[in-house]
Amino acid sequence: MPASRLRRWAPRVAAIYFLFATAALVWPLYPWLGNHIEPRLLGLPWSLVYVLLAIASNFAVLLVLYRMRLVDDLELPGAIGADPGGPQTPDEGAGQAAGQGADPGQGSHR
Repeated sequence: MPASRLRRWAPRVAAIYFLFATAALVWPLYPWLGNHIEPRLLGLPWSLVYVLLAIASNFAVLLVLYRMRLVDDLELPGAIGADPGGPQTPDEGAGQAAGQGADPGQGSHR
């Protein structure tokens, strides 16, 4: 599969996987698949092993997405917290707040 196709489809497949993984931990799938004591694995009841397997598989999918750097490639450099239209320095725009440019006759009350 070409890299561009993989970059386009992998996040979508991962989102569908995480929706399924969430559904597998709540009603109606969990009572059907995971709400049993038997079989026991390494002395742990199946209900606990089921949840631990879900957590481990979610970690594995997140690790694969991280290693593929699919999410990082979609972000623009400097996009977080950047305000291109805002003041460049803290003292820009302070002239209006200090009263510069205001009508001198407005400030006196007699």
